[in-house]
Amino acid sequence: MIFQLIKSVCGFSNITYLLSYDKDIIGNALKNEQNGEEFVDGFKYLEKIVQVEFNVPEIKKEKIFEIVDKDLSILLKDKIKDMSLSRIRTLVSYGLFKNFKTLREEKRFMNILGFCIDSYYGEIDLADLIGITYLRVMDEKIINLLIEYQDFILGNYYSDSSKIKDIEQSFYNELNTTRYKELKIFI
Repeated sequence: MIFQLIKSVCGFSNITYLLSYDKDIIGNALKNEQNGEEFVDGFKYLEKIVQVEFNVPEIKKEKIFEIVDKDLSILLKDKIKDMSLSRIRTLVSYGLFKNFKTLREEKRFMNILGFCIDSYYGEIDLADLIGITYLRVMDEKIINLLIEYQDFILGNYYSDSSKIKDIEQSFYNELNTTRYKELKIFI
């Protein structure tokens, strides 16, 4: 609908419009639209609207990692204690932040982490806070599973060992529906 609006309303002479979009997503979405009685080829429809196309390359993972490192340093500046520093370095050395695919994920992580640090600083170790926030940003379902199965994870089922195998199987089955393998998390 937005592209139809742009095509029909914004045809003013001497005015240039800048549209930012993912060509594959928009082209495929427009494929499902009808033009009269027949379906539109989404990519050809885009060609009618877009005069000049500028493709923005994907940001390299190394660059995102550099940005994470810089943003973390700024965010944590005087809050890091010796114990937290070594644990944070361990998180970084395991490549925790190399799983960000987009700059948006990195910025979202930093925004949420900044809020969490302001809220919980001094109550939770910074390395734990960083790890939990990372999981929240990458796949909230992992955090929900950790909360749901906290008794199993913390070993509070010793009194009823007959259920442990069923609970363990259920936990790992549900964990397999998340991004934990992709994120290289060792639980």
